[in-house]
Amino acid sequence: MANEATHTEVPAEKSAGGMPQLSQIDSFASQVFWLVITLIALYYVFSRIALPKIESTLEERHDTIVGDLDKAAELNLRAEEAAAEYETALAEARSEAQRIADETKADVKAQLDAAIAKADEQIAAKAAESTTRLAAIEAEAGARASEVANAAAEALLGRFTSGAVDASELSSAVANRLSGRFGG
Repeated sequence: MANEATHTEVPAEKSAGGMPQLSQIDSFASQVFWLVITLIALYYVFSRIALPKIESTLEERHDTIVGDLDKAAELNLRAEEAAAEYETALAEARSEAQRIADETKADVKAQLDAAIAKADEQIAAKAAESTTRLAAIEAEAGARASEVANAAAEALLGRFTSGAVDASELSSAVANRLSGRFGG
């Protein structure tokens, strides 16, 4: 039991101060020393190892970004040139299409004019043929009308007159009367 008593007894001067890490008077110089050593070690690690790696990474990123921006500017310039070429080609294609349309229109108009001229010739020929046929039909109709009129006049005169009728006089009178209707 005596042994137990010795272990549980704590000197009064040490127990009064509390934890030694928090004792400012006894360990202040030692804490400042280790603080300075730690800060110097951290400064060395950051300045010699970490910061150069970060700086090189930032430079690589900057160079990559600048390179990408240069490529983007170059591609943008190419795109603008391609757009200008496209517009030029489109304008040329439109003018070529207009020229082809004009040529086609002229060809169609020439073919249409030729077809109209041919149709006009055919119509004129048919009209001349029809006029000739109509004149022949009119002449034949006039001759038949004259024959019928002569026969009717002779029959009427024979009924109303007792004497003989001169056929030449009768034909002449009928021809004069019909000349206005059948042209002659």
